[in-house]
Amino acid sequence: MGPFVGPRASRRPGSHVKTISIHCSQCLFKRMEGDHDNVDLKADIVGYVAAVFTTFALLPQIMRIRRLKEAKDVSLLMPSMVATGSALWIVFGFMISSAPIVAANSVALLIALATVFFAVRYRDRQAP
Repeated sequence: MGPFVGPRASRRPGSHVKTISIHCSQCLFKRMEGDHDNVDLKADIVGYVAAVFTTFALLPQIMRIRRLKEAKDVSLLMPSMVATGSALWIVFGFMISSAPIVAANSVALLIALATVFFAVRYRDRQAP
């Protein structure tokens, strides 16, 4: 088997099936390594660590705003963009039936909306 994976069929006389070759670098990497479970575990760990960092990235900003009770220097654009991106990721997660994508981005959406809420609430206040 070559570096291509996926359905393969040759076009035979009278057949309406075309040759389909889908190159999958992840599958190619797995075949080269020969250790499918180890590669899957490493990829899962990297994915979960990345999800934790991106999901909770705005949390320090919320904590700062709440502690100082002022947000005059806080941009509303970034948390608004994160909220929009998270909402789109949630839709995508539902489209592909991926609970981890939906869950991580639901939390990220709540954190982004909370950041916007507190930034607006404390926008015109001065630090004590």
